[in-house]
Amino acid sequence: MGPIFKFLETNFYQGYSITNVEVKSKDKSKMLFFYLNPKSEPICPNCGGGHVSVDSVKEKSIRDSDFLGSHVTLVIKSRVIHCEDCDASADERIDFMSEHAAVTKRLEQEVMDLLKRKNGTVEIVAKRIGLDLDLCRQIQESCLPKAAEK
Repeated sequence: MGPIFKFLETNFYQGYSITNVEVKSKDKSKMLFFYLNPKSEPICPNCGGGHVSVDSVKEKSIRDSDFLGSHVTLVIKSRVIHCEDCDASADERIDFMSEHAAVTKRLEQEVMDLLKRKNGTVEIVAKRIGLDLDLCRQIQESCLPKAAEK
């Protein structure tokens, strides 16, 4: 892939390589699909150990912030691992993915920033970003305790 994709891999999708890009149109908007594969061997999300085996690989689709005026969906090869050190079985941790919703941390922060503005209702933010209303509410509810702590 080109320098733009190297930039994205280095700055936004660390630990993953972009293996394919699809451009689709829906209504009057463009959608970009970035297909990501992990670059390194998995580690246990429970104990941090490296003595793991991959039980299975599944695809996860998560929304990211818009890029070049297009909605972005990441299609990630996510590994389900079994740790031989602590005997845990779990999905591999994806550092840039929100813990609470199928979105990136960057998009989660964008939603919360828009909600903090005057007149930033969930409905307005969901429409502006092109997110499902329930997903936008889920982000708001999961981030409210964090926002209250600050």
